[in-house]
Amino acid sequence: MLYNVTVAGKVAPGEAPETVKKAIMDLLKIDPEGIERIFSGRPILLKKGVNAGTAEKYRKAIEAAGAVCIIEPMADK
Repeated sequence: MLYNVTVAGKVAPGEAPETVKKAIMDLLKIDPEGIERIFSGRPILLKKGVNAGTAEKYRKAIEAAGAVCIIEPMADK
């Protein structure tokens, strides 16, 4: 089964938004404009069609940085 990795568009409860944004910028190697899109309040698909191990690796890294991550199984076609 393959999974989609989505950043929920928000900072985890109890985390400092600016610290989280900086950590995600470093993790994903994106610019300040890109980070504002990620934290716009809407879910952003980060990775599509990855295996369970890869999805879990992304989830752990994103959550360690202080953001909310969603892992969803891809719909069967």
